[in-house]
Amino acid sequence: MKRLFLSILLCVFVWGMKAQEMDAVFVAMPDQYVPQLENAWRKDLIDLYNSGKEAKLKNTMNGFSILKKLTDDYLLLQVTERSTVEMKLLPLVNDTYVVCMITTVYGPVPDSQVEFFTTDWKKTATFLCRHHDARARFVYRVRA
Repeated sequence: MKRLFLSILLCVFVWGMKAQEMDAVFVAMPDQYVPQLENAWRKDLIDLYNSGKEAKLKNTMNGFSILKKLTDDYLLLQVTERSTVEMKLLPLVNDTYVVCMITTVYGPVPDSQVEFFTTDWKKTATFLCRHHDARARFVYRVRA
């Protein structure tokens, strides 16, 4: 598993960019990856979180989305009652980064999709994971 992860990171080609913080990456994210939250709503969630208030907004599915954690390189967003998005900026060489985004839907069996993007949201790799019972085994299907 570690070798697979490291080999994918080594294969990722990222154009040189200055280091970005997670809030800028989250705001720049195309709407297709979290269709429940438009760009302006993502900005509002960040503003609410940074002001110390509860970062909770009504989404397009008539539920609520909550920004639970935000640091310079990590974000945890509860998109709906039954789905989350986690994002992490992973450093590469020469001040370049890759965005790792894990989208999880909690059904009878939680399903996760792990995707890697450049910081300008060009997709580099995708893994689909199905969590099986308490032993936390995974089924992997790789799309590049």
